[in-house]
Amino acid sequence: MRVAYFVQTHRAPDQVLRLVATLRGGSPGALLLVGHDPTGPPLDGRALAALGADLFHPAEPPRRGYWSLFAPWVEAVERLDRAGAAYDWLVYLSGQDYPVLPLAASEAALAAGGHDGYVTWVDAAGPSPEGRRRQGRLRYLYRYRDLPRAARLLGLLRRANGVQPWWHVHLTYGPRLGLRARHTPFGPHLRPMWGSQWTTLSRLAAECVAEAARGPLADWFAATVCPDEAFAQTVLAGDPRCPFRLANDNLRFVDVRGSRDGHPRSLGIADGPALLAGGYAFARKIDPAADPDLRDWLDEQAPHTPHRPSP
Repeated sequence: MRVAYFVQTHRAPDQVLRLVATLRGGSPGALLLVGHDPTGPPLDGRALAALGADLFHPAEPPRRGYWSLFAPWVEAVERLDRAGAAYDWLVYLSGQDYPVLPLAASEAALAAGGHDGYVTWVDAAGPSPEGRRRQGRLRYLYRYRDLPRAARLLGLLRRANGVQPWWHVHLTYGPRLGLRARHTPFGPHLRPMWGSQWTTLSRLAAECVAEAARGPLADWFAATVCPDEAFAQTVLAGDPRCPFRLANDNLRFVDVRGSRDGHPRSLGIADGPALLAGGYAFARKIDPAADPDLRDWLDEQAPHTPHRPSP
């Protein structure tokens, strides 16, 4: 079995290099791809090439809340296809992920798990995992337009968000104005789902999502808020005819308790027992500025190579 790891990054070149070195050390035969924000600090292309990693820069800088944040994953699948690469699984990582289990163990679990994908999802018509009751509907059943010149006016109109259903002002990723759609692509055979952006999918499931990203459903999601958290979920879990066996679990340790913007808490060694007890393959967010020793500690608990990766 062969795993492809796609790492999407925008900052911290040294941290990215260490993650890629750890992936290579733990999985010598893996395919490694890095999609780096072209506006971010440059990565060391030679060092990544020495590790056998394919580095590319998306044509459009990824922007949180927009389709451009999901587009690099689609490009990674397409690059693998154009190269004729043979792989069985695609693991989608951020630059602030780090392995918790030895990669040999997590890859063996994928081979033996009996699933075609590990992805989290809830119905967008219901409450979010954080208990926000309207968030999914507001994100995925409205059509949004950027209105940067009307930012001050939208700030005033935002006060009416909770008292009428026809339009919604979104300032977190904007300024944007959304109008409730009269017609949607959803119905008995397709429900809007949403969850975590980070997934682990079999090759067939990944190619199914990438193929849908070239069709009309992608046009719909491109006018929504945070399509990166809903497109794959809708394609795979929202269609009852989907042939893939999915686990509602993305195998990641992430702590977003108390967060209203989706940003996870930076982890530290104090989180170690919880990391090791849950059978997680990866954890985020790892921030050396918050805890410089956590990666070394994880390497000691779950060694990936007989030598330490480059710092």
